[in-house]
Amino acid sequence: MSGTRVLVRASDAGITATGAPGVPEGAARPAVRFEVLGALRVRGAAGPVPLGTPKTRGLLAALLCGANRPVALETLVDGLWGEEPPKSATKNIQSYVHRLRRALGDPDRILRTGPGYLLRVRPGELDAHAFERLVREGGAAAREGDDARAARLLRDAAVAWRGEDAYAGVPDVPLVRAEAQRLAEARFGALRDRIDAELRLGRHAALVPELSALTARHPLREELWARLMTALYRSGRRADALRAFGDARRVLAEEAGLDPGPGLRELQRAILAGDPALAPPARPAEILERFMRALDADLPAADAERAALCHSILAGRRLIAALDDAAGELLRALDAR
Repeated sequence: MSGTRVLVRASDAGITATGAPGVPEGAARPAVRFEVLGALRVRGAAGPVPLGTPKTRGLLAALLCGANRPVALETLVDGLWGEEPPKSATKNIQSYVHRLRRALGDPDRILRTGPGYLLRVRPGELDAHAFERLVREGGAAAREGDDARAARLLRDAAVAWRGEDAYAGVPDVPLVRAEAQRLAEARFGALRDRIDAELRLGRHAALVPELSALTARHPLREELWARLMTALYRSGRRADALRAFGDARRVLAEEAGLDPGPGLRELQRAILAGDPALAPPARPAEILERFMRALDADLPAADAERAALCHSILAGRRLIAALDDAAGELLRALDAR
């Protein structure tokens, strides 16, 4: 399947304790593993599961797109044959389902449900589900202010991908094509969010090579140019940051006939002006040290104790903010009476 391509550095690889990305630590490995983040393949306890003809692979891919939900027979017929299906299309699909059930070794794996078929996928069996779970957890960690954990989880999410495109090698089925594009966008969003977390952690210099490669690979993605300019500026390379803006402007004009958007232009002006808002954010350790100094208290020596203290402070801030919001709502309700 064609789709957005994302460069993933091998040095970013984060493997969980089980040795498989996306499998929670201590979780049992599933008996069947459906893999769609790359070439479609299925692995059982005895090794790879043969999937048969292209039509059989296309049917499995369509059912995986709607895992644990019924996929209408009409949708499957249209996806596999287009506007001119053979008269035997329904019987052919029944035959493909029979072959898949036999290959998977479980007659209840694919169910006939009303107007269509449903593929049962258990937790941990589909790599796309594992990828999306890691992305959700990474986003939650970022919202809680734990950028180190967010970056780690989002790197693990990237490792779940085995190839450039999801459902690679599957016949052109509209349902599968749309799902592959959705996963590609989710992959890019996870990459962007991981870079943002690392920028907040002060890792701007280490990000410059990766961002340079990414802008070359995705030259029309202005958000990547903005992050490259930011990383260069924070690394003390102001001239290179402005040169990157010039490269972005040239590429956008040559390949799309466009000027840089307002966000990129505003970033260029901020770099020219040396806007203090572009300075690297203070690191958590520095903030904690200032906080403890303001309290005239000793800073814990052990990293684990410092991390625990940071989490306690963040939890306290969230509690105070929640109480403040609740008090405000109460006062507004009383005023309205």
